[in-house]
Amino acid sequence: MAQQEAMSLMEFVERYDTEEKCREYLYGLRWPEGFVYRRLPKEGFLREAEVL
Repeated sequence: MAQQEAMSLMEFVERYDTEEKCREYLYGLRWPEGFVYRRLPKEGFLREAEVL
């Protein structure tokens, strides 16, 4: 796993000022190659944002 960049709270708030930006960042950390639904081996099957 890649090393995360250290930042202050203010830097975090400025960089991820919307819920969407924060979600995309966390999604990329968790699934850098995209989400693969284990029962249907199809890359990028469903993203949380597409379900909502």
